Amino acid sequence: DLPEPPPADERVPHFTLEEDEDAFEVHKLDEHVYEVVGQRVERAAAMTYWQYEEAVLRFQRILDALGVTAALEEAGCGEGDTVIIGEIELEWIDWVE
Repeated sequence: DLPEPPPADERVPHFTLEEDEDAFEVHKLDEHVYEVVGQRVERAAAMTYWQYEEAVLRFQRILDALGVTAALEEAGCGEGDTVIIGEIELEWIDWVE
């Protein structure tokens, strides 16, 4: 005589993972057009004051820190290609700080 097993929801704990806000994806839309989709990178692009060089350099550092720069290069993005992040459209250039 074995005891009756507990209901399934009590036997196995249920865990859900929070969405990683740093996660992003790079999509090649055309030969020289790439799109970057991700919560944090899109928010950073929307909040950047593009008329200020310091703000643009800060955005570039964010792209580097998140791994977006490396992912774009791995996808084949090069000098002069178009990169779309949220509602922002950029011309990709190689830069040295």
